Amino acid sequence: MLCSPPLRGGEEMAAKISVTVGGQEVIASGCVLAPDNKSIMFQIEDLTFSVVFENTEDKKTAVRATIVADKELLFRFLNFNDSLGHGWRNDIGFIDKRKLHAEFLIHSAGALGNQTHLLSYCFTLGEVVDGQ
Repeated sequence: MLCSPPLRGGEEMAAKISVTVGGQEVIASGCVLAPDNKSIMFQIEDLTFSVVFENTEDKKTAVRATIVADKELLFRFLNFNDSLGHGWRNDIGFIDKRKLHAEFLIHSAGALGNQTHLLSYCFTLGEVVDGQ
């Protein structure tokens, strides 16, 4: 087993890490807090994805995707108010002829209408798709 010494202040890690899930290359993953139902924006290459959280009277959980402009999508997460979390995943576009896939896990805390949402995200690229 190879072990490297711990990093000291100002040193950079030399190892390159790559992650795949189900054969798809992970290009970005992490989590972000959105207090008071604030929106979140992702920029991947020349694509823009905005995420907003809304509550509706019918209280049904749903995701609505809208094309806002060329290479810009808006995702409206409706009634994602569960502290245990809700998940959503889908193919959302293409980068260099490879299918771009998004997966979100969303937890909520706070009073309805004034929640903080924790959005965990993972963006992956699949195989090259002919004709894209």
